[in-house]
Amino acid sequence: MRDDRTKRQWSQGIDRFLLGRFPVTQSLYGQVMGQYPSGFTGERKPVESVSWSDAVAFCNALSKRHGLRECYIQGDGSWDLDPRGHGYRLPTEAEWQYACQTGTSALRYGELVDISW
Repeated sequence: MRDDRTKRQWSQGIDRFLLGRFPVTQSLYGQVMGQYPSGFTGERKPVESVSWSDAVAFCNALSKRHGLRECYIQGDGSWDLDPRGHGYRLPTEAEWQYACQTGTSALRYGELVDISW
């Protein structure tokens, strides 16, 4: 990983993970959560205008719907990751960076990337 602001670089090990191939559509979000919060409407468009808390609540609801153990525990005004959870969750920063770089060593995401999964 790299932080251009502090000129610092470090390695971050990540375990194997799965990542959805497509953004969550407004249709799926609406079916799971019963609401359509997006400003730019369209069933096949990605959901937007949701907070991080809304996103983790969606992950838990989708996990429950598929019979999976929820990944987040809601506390007093915060959410914690449940290490026993095996359902849907948001990627960590390191996982997101790895997925965006798709095996390249380029400094910027999307540079000369070949996605061949």
